[in-house]
Amino acid sequence: MSLHPTYDKVLIRPDAQPAPYAADPSHKIILPDRYQYGPWDPAHVGTVVAIGPNVELPLKAGDRVYYAKWGYAKLTYQAQDYVVVHKQDILVMAVG
Repeated sequence: MSLHPTYDKVLIRPDAQPAPYAADPSHKIILPDRYQYGPWDPAHVGTVVAIGPNVELPLKAGDRVYYAKWGYAKLTYQAQDYVVVHKQDILVMAVG
């Protein structure tokens, strides 16, 4: 069984977000996830896994994309994290 997005959705496997304090364990302040990445992070990066039938972008599985920080759905399938975004939330496609 595999995942197939519907309509104008794109299924993306997000890159791992680095933990802000992982490199220096001497930091004593632990922030909740919602405070670790602020509005200054304009986009997330990931790899396209599948594309819905109504997406008119030149995308294919394996392409790298930057997608909007807000407005996506998270899901976990077979121990792998994914996000589902609308086609208009794809900000940049990495080409070449």
